[in-house]
Amino acid sequence: MEGPATISDQQSVIRLQALTRGFISRRRNKAVFDTTTDRLCPYVPTPEPIVKGALFHLGIKECDVFVDLGCGDGRVIIAAVEQFGCKAIGVELDSALADQAERSASMLRQRNHEVSSRISIVHGSYLHESVHSIVHDASIIWMFLTPRAQTDVIEQVLRKCTDGTRIASFVFPLPSLFIPDSVIDLSQYMTGQMNKLYIYTIINPDNL
Repeated sequence: MEGPATISDQQSVIRLQALTRGFISRRRNKAVFDTTTDRLCPYVPTPEPIVKGALFHLGIKECDVFVDLGCGDGRVIIAAVEQFGCKAIGVELDSALADQAERSASMLRQRNHEVSSRISIVHGSYLHESVHSIVHDASIIWMFLTPRAQTDVIEQVLRKCTDGTRIASFVFPLPSLFIPDSVIDLSQYMTGQMNKLYIYTIINPDNL
């Protein structure tokens, strides 16, 4: 996540940690913070029981280009490719997570040669200019970001989208100026509070 930490962002991270404490402890994962800068970089993985259900509700097609901003270990893009055969690109700043995502992608390529060219990992910030062309080509963008990070993405990234691009925001809705097309209750896949998926369609991105 880019940008200095704010109180609201810290509260969002605490909320994420609280919501996922049981899930994370069972898998020996934890939130990752960038201790070398003043940037707060929380990583909370999307629970695996949620991933497949959430992707199903997006109605992904083989012709879609699915982009995950902050893909972590790559589980969402890998599931998207496995389930739907779409093209999927994950963008991840953290080196260890990007390496883990690439290893998982390599395993997928070995299992299924037909999708070997359909998945890729970009190691870097999703706010960097080099990601703009990726975002422009995306038909679906997946985000699991705190409100502070969403602000950066809206200001610097979503304006590069094309009309009709769909945004899937897990847990946190976009700011109030965005009206979701639908809010999906994912509680059938996992109990708890991490069970909302907010789906939006970008119209006139230049006006964001």
